[in-house]
Amino acid sequence: MDAAWFVLGVLTTVSCMGVYKVYKAMTLSWAEWSALVSGILLVLFSLAWGAGSYFEGVPRAASMGFVVFGIPGVFLLLISGKRMAAKRTAGGQ
Repeated sequence: MDAAWFVLGVLTTVSCMGVYKVYKAMTLSWAEWSALVSGILLVLFSLAWGAGSYFEGVPRAASMGFVVFGIPGVFLLLISGKRMAAKRTAGGQ
């Protein structure tokens, strides 16, 4: 169980480093920043929820956590990634 929280901490650190690289490389609007950060937070929260629920012996709550929090997080990440890719190809930023 401790390894799962360690991996979650590593993923959080890698996500923060990725956001910092995007901050240095591109100029994004507030909506794009909101979608990017919200998507990352929702995905990390769904992983924490799922791991915690599974380790407590409630697999149904784990799967519902992945569905309720993970899918919107992935959608937000896809939308922000698509907008960043369009900015990169169009503006060269």
